[in-house]
Amino acid sequence: LGGARMEYTDYESKGRLTEFDRFNRYAETTDTVRSHSRTDFFPNAQIAFAPRDLTRLRMAYSKTIERTAFEVLAPFEFVNRRDTLLFRGNPELDPVISNNLDLYLDHRLMDLGLFSVGVFYKDLSNFQIFEERRIEVLKGDYTGIDPLFENQDFTVLPVRERTFRNSDKSATLFGVELSWHQHYAFLPGFLGNFGTWINYTWSESIRETDREYDVALLYQSPHVVNGALDYTQGRFFTQVAYHWTAEMLSGLQQMPTLAPSIDSTEGVFMDQYQDGWSDLSVTFRFRISDNFRFWADVSRLLGNERVAQYLYSRDLYPVMIDYTAGLRLEMGLRFDL
Repeated sequence: LGGARMEYTDYESKGRLTEFDRFNRYAETTDTVRSHSRTDFFPNAQIAFAPRDLTRLRMAYSKTIERTAFEVLAPFEFVNRRDTLLFRGNPELDPVISNNLDLYLDHRLMDLGLFSVGVFYKDLSNFQIFEERRIEVLKGDYTGIDPLFENQDFTVLPVRERTFRNSDKSATLFGVELSWHQHYAFLPGFLGNFGTWINYTWSESIRETDREYDVALLYQSPHVVNGALDYTQGRFFTQVAYHWTAEMLSGLQQMPTLAPSIDSTEGVFMDQYQDGWSDLSVTFRFRISDNFRFWADVSRLLGNERVAQYLYSRDLYPVMIDYTAGLRLEMGLRFDL
């Protein structure tokens, strides 16, 4: 199987230019408008092979996109002439592009279950980073900077620019996924209405940096576990589900810092880490008629959830601890035509 899709994107962004004068006093705010367009092509190909009646092997390639957040694309500008500071958005940022390779082996267990093993690999590029750098501004380049050239002989001015840009670094993500679905219709009585599902994913990422070593992708957990026990009888369905995620890297520091609590005379990158989290939830579904269905979801059944964040070392530089308390209940009535 194979195919492709083409996406054409054309958007117009509105923002505001806010200026502070050389004495750090508010000067004025004006509207800004920028437009941008791009065309993307996404091929995909898949090969499926069945070596046995109940076994199937799938190999696939695809190219996918992760679009940029609108608040980063907005053409806002903040100018502080006292500090010669220019902070602005970037409407011309390219989205993150991923080239994906997947290999999955599925084996059916007599039509009552399914066991699968998957291996995946992703090559990512066009990461968006926030950067501060020194640039040279010519007279007439930026409206908010021009007043600094008044009654002056110079025509070039060094300015601190803070903005978002696409990184020339790339990253890879690879891992293994194990999954098992099982129905127990072969059991006697009401036990035949039960089913189970469990999934485990191990993954590792390598992102290039300007440091002497690579780092992991932000918010990429190396271990994720999901499991569920469900019960179906007639119009009624319920499921108890559990989720667990290991800790992850949540923030990168641009420059090394001297950390007194670390036995080192050189600066270290005080990157931020975040604990993983777990949850136990229950789902209810009841079909009242062909058109009406009642549903309810209850989560946070494990009680208080503690999520800690720290810099470099959990013991030396804790940042904060978040507590999630209380149950979460959502329910409703669904109508289908």
